[in-house]
Amino acid sequence: MSTIFKFKLIANPIKDISGERIETGYELFIPYSVFENFGFSAKMKLYCPSCNFFDTAMMLHAWFVTKEGIIAKKETDILSVEWVQLRKFIQPNVLYWPNVQEVDIPMYKYDMLFVVQPLIDIAIDELFLELEADTPNL
Repeated sequence: MSTIFKFKLIANPIKDISGERIETGYELFIPYSVFENFGFSAKMKLYCPSCNFFDTAMMLHAWFVTKEGIIAKKETDILSVEWVQLRKFIQPNVLYWPNVQEVDIPMYKYDMLFVVQPLIDIAIDELFLELEADTPNL
């Protein structure tokens, strides 16, 4: 089982719990119910047909968000180029999103906010996050 979500341009600046403001980039909000459908265990794959994650520096951010829309906890804050090198990804336009503590999602009924923030001026036509059922190898 998998589901694909499309990022959109950031409409309103995002203020992190540290006070950092993110005004440019792409955002994706995924509600609690989606993670519930995946049994709170999903692999998350980022796709960008027009990007090369090997060369294009982007910050990958993710936060847990309360039902009231308040950012509760930062889960991801990593430079894409470093993540690609660390994990030795081989396809330039696909990478797995760093793991988040999905066990916290049902405990607090968190939604999630994902942000991809290019650090260079680049036009991105399409950016997707695919959630795949994380099934153990048989």
